[in-house]
Amino acid sequence: MDWFLKRLQHTNPTLDYQDLFNHGDDFKKLLDLKIIKHWQTLENLPCEWCEEEHFISPLRNNKDEIVISCSGNRRAINQDELKVWTINKEILVENVKSKNPVIDKDAFGKTAFASKRNGDFYIRKYGNDFRYKGDLRILSKNNDWYQVFCALYDLIPDGGEIPYAKLGGQIKSKIKKTKNYNAKEMIKFIQTNLTDRSNGFMHYASIPENEDNSKPLLSVNRGKGIIFNNRIR
Repeated sequence: MDWFLKRLQHTNPTLDYQDLFNHGDDFKKLLDLKIIKHWQTLENLPCEWCEEEHFISPLRNNKDEIVISCSGNRRAINQDELKVWTINKEILVENVKSKNPVIDKDAFGKTAFASKRNGDFYIRKYGNDFRYKGDLRILSKNNDWYQVFCALYDLIPDGGEIPYAKLGGQIKSKIKKTKNYNAKEMIKFIQTNLTDRSNGFMHYASIPENEDNSKPLLSVNRGKGIIFNNRIR
């Protein structure tokens, strides 16, 4: 279960089809124990054929197969490729304390997922403003980069990784002009307003390239989504 322990280094870890595909027996065990549960079903998947990052909406053909296609390529997909799972913390904690835990108790206790502590974060929200490391004030303004970061923070305030589709849905509820954006337009909008060092949240908030934990506060997980490393440790 070393791979699962690595996922717990995030405060809000999620699991996807690659975890199921690469660790099938472990994954089934975690499901059977109800340690992990289905969280959401994605409406689109990252294109695996084009160099430029964008998403594809699956379609069901006349053979009742779910397929994706782009640039002359086409394949049927497993329905599980659209699923994202999350973790039942209470059940995991109970299991770790049991006689036959899935992962070592001491190792679990050292993970970010197990050791959430109030205030141990780079960014915290105060009213409509944010404070970075307690003293840098990020003012509330009517601009895209602020609204996009608000959408991210609303979903994962303690940090973690979030799929573009999930974050995009939240953004559309906050920024009217994005309501009809397709997946490709939304990805570009998110990256421009979150991780662009010259014109986005990272720029205007004066966030350093790497934090005290040697990780960037915000980074891109190519083809999947945004990583928010908000924990100080």
